[in-house]
Amino acid sequence: MTIDPTSQFWIDEFRIDLAGLRIFAANGPLSVEPKVMQVLEILAEHPGETVLRETFMQRVWDVDYGSDESLTRAISILRKAFGDSRGRRTMIETVPRKGYRLIADIRSGPANSEKDTPQKAGLEKADAQGRNPEMPQVGMRESVPEDYSPVRARRSYLVFALAAALIIIPGMIWLFSGKAGSLIGEQTVRHSVQLQGFEPGSQIEADTRLARNLTSSIASSLSASSIVLMAGATDMEDTAEIVVRGEAWVEDGQPHAQLTFDHARSDYQIWTTVLDPEQIAAPDFAFGVSLHVVRLLNCMASWRGDDYENSPEALALYVRFCDAVEHQRLRDYSPFTQDIYEAEPDNPTALALHAYMLHSRLTRYRDTPDAERKPLVDMYEALISEAQSLSPDSPLVKGLAAIVTSDADDWIGTAEALGPLASRNGLPRTIYTQYGEHLRKTGRIRDALQVYTQYLERDPTHPALFSRIGWLHTLVNEHDAAELAFARAERIDPDHPGLSQRRGQAVLHYGSPEEVRRLFQSYFGSAEIDPSKLRNCDQLASWMIAFDRVDLSQFKAICGSYPDRFYPVRQLSFLGDVDGAYQAAEGYDWSSHHGATIILFYREMEAFRADPRFWPLVEDLGLVDYWKTIDRWPDFCLYEDHEGYCPAR
Repeated sequence: MTIDPTSQFWIDEFRIDLAGLRIFAANGPLSVEPKVMQVLEILAEHPGETVLRETFMQRVWDVDYGSDESLTRAISILRKAFGDSRGRRTMIETVPRKGYRLIADIRSGPANSEKDTPQKAGLEKADAQGRNPEMPQVGMRESVPEDYSPVRARRSYLVFALAAALIIIPGMIWLFSGKAGSLIGEQTVRHSVQLQGFEPGSQIEADTRLARNLTSSIASSLSASSIVLMAGATDMEDTAEIVVRGEAWVEDGQPHAQLTFDHARSDYQIWTTVLDPEQIAAPDFAFGVSLHVVRLLNCMASWRGDDYENSPEALALYVRFCDAVEHQRLRDYSPFTQDIYEAEPDNPTALALHAYMLHSRLTRYRDTPDAERKPLVDMYEALISEAQSLSPDSPLVKGLAAIVTSDADDWIGTAEALGPLASRNGLPRTIYTQYGEHLRKTGRIRDALQVYTQYLERDPTHPALFSRIGWLHTLVNEHDAAELAFARAERIDPDHPGLSQRRGQAVLHYGSPEEVRRLFQSYFGSAEIDPSKLRNCDQLASWMIAFDRVDLSQFKAICGSYPDRFYPVRQLSFLGDVDGAYQAAEGYDWSSHHGATIILFYREMEAFRADPRFWPLVEDLGLVDYWKTIDRWPDFCLYEDHEGYCPAR
């Protein structure tokens, strides 16, 4: 069957609006994600036929192989939308080890019968706002029962909060050992939320218990948020903007939840998704879902613009973008931000956000051909200029504009751009990692640790950041704290590649000779290793020191032509050849490699920094002016003698 992407068609009694990304059921419209709708479109093109999993992956996700959890999730969302029972499928059938088949009736128009379909009857009875007073409305609060008691309602939320404490507090203790000072500030409340709660998928005890745990955990997390205000039931219509609700069930021994955001002041469903343990990386599923909800709402609050009234349709776009950020779907960032700014062309934050994402895309993909790069550069420059003209005093617009227009070597400009942004709770993790990397490149490793740690206090489920924190603790000689951070990362995801990489680096560079020898012997099976067979020059330098076989001539013969010469700067200093390190540094363009200056502040560079040639080098790089201007000095000034340069201790 040929499907016109601009048309509407029917599957059984459900009207499908491909262009509007909506499925119309008897109780109102359901908004779905673009890729979920693409899956449905492909099924509708082949009614009654088996569509292979590979076909979906190629057409929707543009991959020929790999994990298909995204497809499984899309099918689950569609089945929920259609009310397709787990016991007996009547809409979408699974073909084991092959794919899926649409088994429902499909047609280009509504049913031709004397009795109207639910959709038609509902539309004829709709009021001026498109609502049918005789039908339950998606996103509207249920009517308050006659025996409703505000005191009982508040008491129930207290019960939720106390119950959630039993879930959340052990999780926090498991993840944290303390709080750092404040480099990241707090943000004012941006929107109000009504928690309607989760319903069990069936009457079985496991479903009921899961629904109860999810409701109480989310209630506690929302109550603790500095951005989101959880409205009470009686004042929801007056103050709440978003209704959070869902359904919970246990399938094959695993918890699942359908999470839905409704617009509280209309019948519009903003967003819905199905969550399972594959998507929620936390030791407790309910705790993980509650963090997921708060992260999405925080992200929406931070990006949607100060003092700007967003439509329900725009809110749906913001939450889809934030979900892409949450799951690190990088290729979805700029398409979603383009949709946002096209929906809100007079919202300066929307314009600045899209400019920032286009800029980030070009920064990440540096090999973009000039013919493709120039139009994108022209676009983000025009967008940021228009955003500044619309809102010249907005801190967020100012910060994003500084990132988009500043030079990477402009230390002061970068600090002024990233510092205020990092004070906004809920921004994508890339903002915080960018700020942390800036601090590391300027020798402020402990400040970077503070930024990463404070971010994790708000979002403690990222093994990559815990691994990075472990590495930074190693750099400042705090090995117990480093191992604790690595252990936290391991609990979240023992197979995370960043964990094994950072842990290995910590041993390779800062372990005792015995630990390094054990590392090499476990990897190669013997201490007798051909140096030319080692994977990189870091390994070669560490192997020479651990096995007392330092041979500078051999090292330079193997590593002297290394394309990025800042690596030999570090390794030669590590091996004790400071003159050789400065020869490698001579004439090196430190701006040619993103983050090259980080190595200047590593522990093994102490002899390099003690040399009289060090301060002229960092002065040429603009770092001395930066330290003086912001009056924040690199960490080494605390424990190394640099009289005449570092301020008096």
